[in-house]
Amino acid sequence: MQQSNRSPRAPWPRVAATALVLALSLGLAACSSPEEKVASFAKKGQSYLEQSDLVKARLEFQNALQIAPNDVPSLYGMALIAERNSDWNRAYGLLSKVVELDPANLQAQLKLGKLLLAAGQMDKALKVSEEADKIKPGNADVLALRAAVMFKLGDHAKGVDLAQQALKGNPRQVDALVVLATARLLERDGDGAIKYLDQALAGNDRDVALQLIKVQALEKMKRLDEAEAIFRKLIGYFPENKVLRHMLAQFFMSHGKPQQAEAVYRETVKDLPKDMEAKLELVRFIGQVKGQDAAASELQGFIQQEPKAYDLKLMLANLRVQQKQPEQAQALWREVMADAGTDPAGLRARDALAADLLGAGKKPEANALIAEVLKADARNEQALLLRAGVAMDERRLDDAVADLRTVLRDAPSSAQAHALLGRALEMQGTKELAQEEYARAAQEGKFAPIFAMPNSSCAWASPGWWSLRCAKPCRPIRPICRRISCWRSRILPPETRSLRKKWRTSWPRWATSRWRPASCRERWMRRAMSWTAALPPTKRPMSCRRTRHSPWWHWSPATCARAKSRRRRISSNPCLPRHPTTMTPACCRRSWRHRRATRRGHARGMKA
Repeated sequence: MQQSNRSPRAPWPRVAATALVLALSLGLAACSSPEEKVASFAKKGQSYLEQSDLVKARLEFQNALQIAPNDVPSLYGMALIAERNSDWNRAYGLLSKVVELDPANLQAQLKLGKLLLAAGQMDKALKVSEEADKIKPGNADVLALRAAVMFKLGDHAKGVDLAQQALKGNPRQVDALVVLATARLLERDGDGAIKYLDQALAGNDRDVALQLIKVQALEKMKRLDEAEAIFRKLIGYFPENKVLRHMLAQFFMSHGKPQQAEAVYRETVKDLPKDMEAKLELVRFIGQVKGQDAAASELQGFIQQEPKAYDLKLMLANLRVQQKQPEQAQALWREVMADAGTDPAGLRARDALAADLLGAGKKPEANALIAEVLKADARNEQALLLRAGVAMDERRLDDAVADLRTVLRDAPSSAQAHALLGRALEMQGTKELAQEEYARAAQEGKFAPIFAMPNSSCAWASPGWWSLRCAKPCRPIRPICRRISCWRSRILPPETRSLRKKWRTSWPRWATSRWRPASCRERWMRRAMSWTAALPPTKRPMSCRRTRHSPWWHWSPATCARAKSRRRRISSNPCLPRHPTTMTPACCRRSWRHRRATRRGHARGMKA
């Protein structure tokens, strides 16, 4: 067998060449300055951004910013990436920094002005537009921005004039065309608006905002078929966008076509078979249109196709609770717990079951489930809220406050956590902090009645929430609200006061005072007396002129007492009336009838 004559030193020339190349590259790198590196990274990032490769572009811009944190091109590139990802808060911060470092950057000024305009910060948007006008007076983009700002501020004539000036410099300036189209819409000139919009859409047919404005114009002109065609076109352009499909369904519903709307939702489920949210949207729509039974049947069909779809089972369990079938709901929760284990779906099932057990008064079983959830996830929001509620019911206020603050660290916008924390702080005696938490709860809860009523006696009694003032549960399963009266609403904040009419029309029969436990009513009356006694007589909420035309709800206990005896003061607050004749206190009715009879007699005497 012949041996190879290859020398063992043969690879060395290649090794030497590699080493030489490496040394040369290191030498070149050593010779390049930090400014050149930053410029190189920024240039590469810009090229990737033009190719729509946002991941690589972000990496290049970040490399540049690690060397020079205030590099304007890299910061502007990061702002463009945030804009494409719809991360508007980050885009605003980056653009603000770019404008601060380079006030002469016209593109950054324009983008910042548009963000401020969209956010409704008109003063700042006007200031930015003026700065941009100083950089390049007469520029079409600058004039279009100023036109939009002026139009939004209410100066329509000046806005239209500036938009027309912008079109002289650039006949296809989109923002100026939108301003003119909006002006036409306000004047109910649909044809003129569509003319401007078609001009803006020429060569830009995939612009969703312009297409939706055109849909609005077509709706006002009752050209619904053309509006539907635009929705279909946009869905064809963006088939993965569920928002456009939902808007088409709402378009059908607003024009009385529920069957077409349901067809849109079913088409979404068919086109996106792996999207669980699409199925849930279909079920919600069926529940609103056809009722809970139809929604439950639809859910059961989906569950048969996907037995491991835990979200569908949890939604079916919630439907069973609304249908007053708690046993079936508990069976579904336990099934999900057994199949999902400590996965997120299993923890949600345990939270729901624990809340239901607490509402039924089975505290030991609920506490065991809460402990299981917190063992698997120590910062589980729902479990911490439930444990805080139990601690408040047992008067362990420090533990409740600690759990609620833990929830708010992870979820600062949790209205339930703010409301419960306010109640816990009130029970501790810190009224000022409690009022701050109540106000924050109302704000985060969009001023819903359940969160807009400070110091509510029974804030939550839906499945799992019970009265935290009463020792025993207050009608679980149903939320126990309190009927707010005219006089008390007058001492609430203005934003809460404006919802008085909504509360009166939306509260069910069992939410009135008759259906509350006696302990809640007694505490409410004592608190009412303390509030009214603290106000000066001239500023008491129920003080009003006592005329025969005064509405029945203005009758106060003090009015009744003065009508009966001016020297007598009442020491209790009778139930507020709900009907002018049957529920008004007897002393009020007698005094009113006496004055009416006196006036009638006086009128007869004058006629005689």
